[in-house]
Amino acid sequence: MKIKRMNFTIGIVICLISCTQPEDTVIPIENAEILTSKTLIIEQQIGNQIISRAVIIDASTRTDSTKKYPLVFAFHGRGGMNKQWQNTLRRFTDNGDFIGVYPQGYLNSWNLGA
Repeated sequence: MKIKRMNFTIGIVICLISCTQPEDTVIPIENAEILTSKTLIIEQQIGNQIISRAVIIDASTRTDSTKKYPLVFAFHGRGGMNKQWQNTLRRFTDNGDFIGVYPQGYLNSWNLGA
């Protein structure tokens, strides 16, 4: 029992040590493409079919290339659409609070079973 507890303690200490953040450095990217809102189409094989699904990336029109923006992935509910999240969270992406990523599920659902 003591060996398990010691292994657990060592594991926690290693995790905490490995979680230290390195100093942030901003590397300017010359001639970088300005981040804009767009819809990407991804293709995925499901069974024997190639399925195309839309992924909306929503960003502010006033992005700052020196700022780090959090990414928020939002998955719609069963029967929903990715545009629902885009409409709900638009005020945050417009303010530059984060960049939204909204994938569309296959047949308006996710692999959650019945």
